[in-house]
Amino acid sequence: MTKRSHHGNGKNTTRIITGRQQIVGLIFANNLSLSSTNRIT
Repeated sequence: MTKRSHHGNGKNTTRIITGRQQIVGLIFANNLSLSSTNRIT
């Protein structure tokens, strides 16, 4: 993350926010799949 964006800090912050949303979504999907597999077995 040492690279400096030429577009300013606005795009940087939005990119970080979307990245965090993706991580949260992945964790949420993993929890859903884990609970569903536990229910099946």
